[in-house]
Amino acid sequence: MSGHLLLVCRLLMRDLRRRRTETALLLAAITAATATLTLGLALNEIADRSYQQTRTATAGPDVIVTPRATGQAALDELASMTTAAGVTDHSGPFPIA
Repeated sequence: MSGHLLLVCRLLMRDLRRRRTETALLLAAITAATATLTLGLALNEIADRSYQQTRTATAGPDVIVTPRATGQAALDELASMTTAAGVTDHSGPFPIA
């Protein structure tokens, strides 16, 4: 077993010495991928917590409704939503540029 391991290590070292550029690029790619994954997993919890704090502080909306029509037809379509079951408060409509 140690003979096979020694052979693999020798081949690995010889390959690393002969192909320095490829080895450096592979190491850089693996490092970048690992850093990106670690950062994404670490920031996921922080970003979610921040969103929840902002939503609690501002009493953010639970539902946002976008009408299919425009102009007066859109206002008529949205008017029925203000009296729908479970709606406690509403704001808008807000113009979209």
